[in-house]
Amino acid sequence: MKHLYRSLFALVCSVLLITGVLAQNADQLKTERINASYLIAMGRKPNSGEITHWKKQGDLTVAQLVEHHRNYLAGDANMKKSLIIQAFKNSYGRAPIESEIKTNMTQKMTYAEWMINHINWLKKSTTDYTDVIKRAFKAVMGRDPQQAEINYYKSQPVMSYMVMAATLEDWKSQNGNKAKTSGTLTIGASSSYLSYVGVSATVASEASNIIGQASGNVIAAGGGNAVSAGGANVVAAGGGN
Repeated sequence: MKHLYRSLFALVCSVLLITGVLAQNADQLKTERINASYLIAMGRKPNSGEITHWKKQGDLTVAQLVEHHRNYLAGDANMKKSLIIQAFKNSYGRAPIESEIKTNMTQKMTYAEWMINHINWLKKSTTDYTDVIKRAFKAVMGRDPQQAEINYYKSQPVMSYMVMAATLEDWKSQNGNKAKTSGTLTIGASSSYLSYVGVSATVASEASNIIGQASGNVIAAGGGNAVSAGGANVVAAGGGN
């Protein structure tokens, strides 16, 4: 009989342990999805109150959360304007002029959609993309890029100013002012140009589907083929930590 009680006790402990682990994993997935949705829709990380609020709303996917944020943005003109300005700075490395802000205020778009819109423009405009490369080099390296460096970045998938600057920042931390003309584009464990969070493969897949990114593990609109330190998946937006 004692052996039976011991067996039952061990079984109950195992069930409680498994249940606790599953609950912990589910809670982690919720947090990851909320973090990813804010970076995609708002271009920033959520605060603790926002995380607490959305955790109470059920098991929402990243896409569902992003739609909630889109509707919220549509009713806040000041936040929409700030988002438009942020997307211009993060994609082009410059602020928009007043006419650009006015034209874009009529749209109901998320931060990532604005970034994708700008990246699509850069894919068509070689001159504007060259300007982005030059701005990133000036900001990070303190110099103009060599022609070989311009050619190198143009040989890669088009990326936003913010991600390009983050790759140069990581390069400079390891190689100083040496020319960057080959190799993998990487960002470090932290960056003054990006705000990002690590996510599981499940959430990375959901976020990638929204952004439409097929390469790299830095999941951001305009992330190109950049790779994060350690190889973990990260969802990113501009702005720094």
